[in-house]
Formats: sequence, C-alpha cells, structure tokens
Amino acid sequence: MIAAYAQDLRNRVIDAVEKEGMSRRAAARRFVNLISASISGLSALVGVDRIDPLS
Repeated sequence: MIAAYAQDLRNRVIDAVEKEGMSRRAAARRFVNLISASISGLSALVGVDRIDPLS
C-alpha cells in the first residue's frame, strides 16, 4: 500500500508541474504540506484513541 501511495503522489506532483504549469519547488511545497497535514491529523486521532496506531 505504501508503494501505491508513493506512486500516486509522484504522479500528482508531475501533473502539477506539467499540466498546471507549477514550478517544481511550488509543487514540492504543496505536497509536503499535504502530507504533513495528513500525518498531524492521524497523530491527533491516535492521541485520543480514535484509531489503533498499529492497524
């Protein structure tokens, strides 16, 4: 599953650069922020026992 997510993320970054005309640096910032927000959200859910951290 990690590999599929990684490939999907690569494709989204490439599309942002090629189709949207975004610079490589801007695309990197956009997706790093997206990943960071996702990790923060998951960490918050683990902290209040809403999800099992080992699942």
